[in-house]
Amino acid sequence: MMQLGWDMGRILSYLFKSLKRLRFSRYYYTNCVTEIRNSNIRSLVMCSFITTFLSIGFLAASFIFSDKFNIYEKIFSWLYTLISCFFCFSSAYLLGKHKKLTLLFVYAYMLFLSASSIITGVFLCKDRNAVFFS
Repeated sequence: MMQLGWDMGRILSYLFKSLKRLRFSRYYYTNCVTEIRNSNIRSLVMCSFITTFLSIGFLAASFIFSDKFNIYEKIFSWLYTLISCFFCFSSAYLLGKHKKLTLLFVYAYMLFLSASSIITGVFLCKDRNAVFFS
């Protein structure tokens, strides 16, 4: 009987030989990790700065239009501003010295943004439209 195509053993041996050739040197890996961490720190600094700037604006709006906001929304706007300021300053100053914490701070920042939008949508704005990002 004729054999059509490649058999599985030949495909796997070709795959493993090609993966063996893709090994990176230690120098290349170290430089890539450092470059990726620095890029993540810059992105986190810019995103947290924009979030801090916007949250300060929302905090000012909660004082100007104080009759439209209840006490929970004011507390939430204070907490949101404080946490966004924490991420802004910690990403700018703390991560410069402790670069291994970068990934932890990126995930914590994403969790903060998701949790705040869920809290706004589910608990604070029950009777009106709320923005929810997923």
